[in-house]
Amino acid sequence: RSCPACSSRRGGGRPPRPPGPRAAPLLIPSTAPDENPFETALSGDGLAHPAIQVEHPEDEPLTPGSAELVFDPVQVASAAGELTFLLRNTGTAELNSLGAEFSGLHAGDFSLRDPLPASLAPGAVAEIALRFQPITIGARQATLTLTSNAANVNPFVITVSGSAQDYFTEVFSVARPNDPAGAFYTLRPATR
Repeated sequence: RSCPACSSRRGGGRPPRPPGPRAAPLLIPSTAPDENPFETALSGDGLAHPAIQVEHPEDEPLTPGSAELVFDPVQVASAAGELTFLLRNTGTAELNSLGAEFSGLHAGDFSLRDPLPASLAPGAVAEIALRFQPITIGARQATLTLTSNAANVNPFVITVSGSAQDYFTEVFSVARPNDPAGAFYTLRPATR
């Protein structure tokens, strides 16, 4: 059963609790006159676990398996486009063994600006800068796979995409001062 008050918390669901022993009574309604309710004791030992959450923008978690990050259009052979996302440890143990790999037809167009952190303590956040520097015009797409020791999602897969444009990006018309009235010339993007 879901907890409406819990779903509004970051990451949804119940917040992580510190590891350690837990105990609670279990009461089961019964029609037996001598055991209503039937009561038994439950006990267990909670283990610490790391949990990964990816956010873009901050406080807006991406959904594992359908996550997508889309770059603004950039020009070919120009400075790289950049987009940031947050990597958050929502668990109760250190998140480590962090890795990132790009795959797909246009994987070479995407990269991380800096290496991933070696680890994230419980509750810690790291800002990750993703770069898009296409080598040819058109729609570009790849898959970013984030791996870790996370207990909730491993790997965390994100589709990354962007559009690469040539130097001219718009079609527009101009008139020269000495041309007859109504004479216009249309300029189009250069093709290579």
